[in-house]
Amino acid sequence: MVARADQVVEGIGQLDGLGAPAFDDQQGPLVAFVGQANPFTDSPAAPEGIYSATAGAIYTLSFPQVADGTASGAGWRTTFMLANQSTTATSATVSFYDDSGAPMTVRVGGQQQRQVTVTVPASGVAQFQTDGTGALETGWARVQSDQMLSG
Repeated sequence: MVARADQVVEGIGQLDGLGAPAFDDQQGPLVAFVGQANPFTDSPAAPEGIYSATAGAIYTLSFPQVADGTASGAGWRTTFMLANQSTTATSATVSFYDDSGAPMTVRVGGQQQRQVTVTVPASGVAQFQTDGTGALETGWARVQSDQMLSG
């Protein structure tokens, strides 16, 4: 659920004093807020207190070198292989960046893309490869998933 300050949340009440997000490697973004009694319902009021909300854990994997395209007669492709040792399938988003950290487009499956989303099966591997056509683009890639992957 996404909430904002002054919003009334059933069972908690009106949110007040929404805090700034804090980030943790294991829990992801965490926001704290103060809950007050809900004046719009006949149900028993939730106790005043400090509540917190967190998104699921986000795991990050970096690929320090990515090349896609041709230059001086040579063609370059990058193959990504992601392994999932969990017993649950997961979705992973691979985002591409140039050496200055700006988003970079690479050609995958005939389309220019800044990121690719793949499903990695339980106890399995997913792979894809850049096309290697067009002008040479170089940089790095970041993989984010709600489960730990290797690559």
